[in-house]
Amino acid sequence: MPQANQQSTSAEGGSAAETGKEKAAEVAGQAQEKAQQAAGQVQDRVREQIDQRSSQAAEQIKEQGSDLRSVSESLRKGSRLNYRSNGRCGRVGCRSGGLWLMSVGLRSGGIR
Repeated sequence: MPQANQQSTSAEGGSAAETGKEKAAEVAGQAQEKAQQAAGQVQDRVREQIDQRSSQAAEQIKEQGSDLRSVSESLRKGSRLNYRSNGRCGRVGCRSGGLWLMSVGLRSGGIR
């Protein structure tokens, strides 16, 4: 009988080992599932941040473009005025590419 008892114990041990392996496989599967879920959440957060930052960058570029257009328009207006003043200035008297106060020419005895 002692041998039969040992065989039943090892059969039970084998069954317990199989149960342990099944349990370990189940736990490993759950861990893998949770890891995949966490990875998916991280990817979602990264996508959201990329979307948010690219939207911010686009807005900044849009604002800078608007600023550049304003500056270029101001420069164009300034150059048109400077060109016109240089045209008039040639007849009156100029210094440094701008009007040299017409009143200076008038104060000194008129235009020569």
